Amino acid sequence: MNLSFREKSLWLLLLSLIVAFGVYLASILPLRLANVAPTHVGSFVGMLILLVIIQVVGQTLLAIASRRELASPIQSDERDTLIKLKSMRLASYVLATGVFVSICVALLVPGNFAFVHVLLAFWVLAQAVEIVFQLVLYRRGAN
Repeated sequence: MNLSFREKSLWLLLLSLIVAFGVYLASILPLRLANVAPTHVGSFVGMLILLVIIQVVGQTLLAIASRRELASPIQSDERDTLIKLKSMRLASYVLATGVFVSICVALLVPGNFAFVHVLLAFWVLAQAVEIVFQLVLYRRGAN
């Protein structure tokens, strides 16, 4: 399967999200505290730094490997716009569901730990759904 630079870039973004947030959630969720502690903020910032490092190194390597494809300017066409709009629409439904679930959690669970992490998990899930749907549409076509 021959992937375009955009598709490779989306795969990198998806994998880096899974790795960074997977590491963060795997280290934080077993704690099951009532409130978010200052150490959680440090873990969150560390996760963001990991995400940025993976993206910068990965995108640089992708650009070097795809320099022939990138020699001509990448132009966005109507198909790209349609793919982005369709995937953002689906992701917005996931995010809206996450906001509703987070509000329910905030009302039912004491403290802010569960609320914050359910909201964060749905935010990441919405991003992942958007990326996966874009990948599917690029392979299948935007019809």
